[in-house]
Amino acid sequence: MTNLPRSDSELGHADSLPPSAEATAKTRNSTSASPYTFRLASTADAAAISSLVGSTWAEHFGTSVSPADLDEYLNVSLAPAQICKEISEPSYKFVLATTARHNDQESGSPEEIVGVAQLHAGPPEECLTLPNPIFLKRFYLKTSTHGTGLALTLLQSAERLARDLGYQSIWLGVWEGNARGMRFYEKVGFERKGEQYFYAGGSKRRDWVLEKAL
Repeated sequence: MTNLPRSDSELGHADSLPPSAEATAKTRNSTSASPYTFRLASTADAAAISSLVGSTWAEHFGTSVSPADLDEYLNVSLAPAQICKEISEPSYKFVLATTARHNDQESGSPEEIVGVAQLHAGPPEECLTLPNPIFLKRFYLKTSTHGTGLALTLLQSAERLARDLGYQSIWLGVWEGNARGMRFYEKVGFERKGEQYFYAGGSKRRDWVLEKAL
């Protein structure tokens, strides 16, 4: 696989659908506890993260690359072993949204990971204009959570972690064919600054680079 700076266009996926105004209002105004819990990933989560990210990418972006390149991307770049390696590296942080509290014996139901936000403290794109940036490398949510407002709250959790780590801005890439993802990110304050390319095997796609102050 070509080892070039990549945005992994899934991070432009942004829940595929921006949260509706009604769903966002319910999230902000509800007096009941949120059905989601947010926590950092451990290596024990690698297989679940791989499954969620891989199935979501294949569903929404699989047709944008060749079948062979899709297979390589899913089984190499997104393999559990690769995800486990990234979780173990200090430059990566994974924020998970789950449907139950981790190790909560009173819930009566197992925890399910329904959202993943991956931050990477790597080299920034040259087109960025804001200081001290961190890369939102991947951003995925299960289709069943669409319209619940989870996209917004998971993004806010990732941004809060970035601020706690001392970063002043956040950036990401959105595939040029993902208009809904672009609308979501622009709605929450991201601005387009340039472009970069994402490689899945021999398949090459253009992403728009967006950034936001924290």
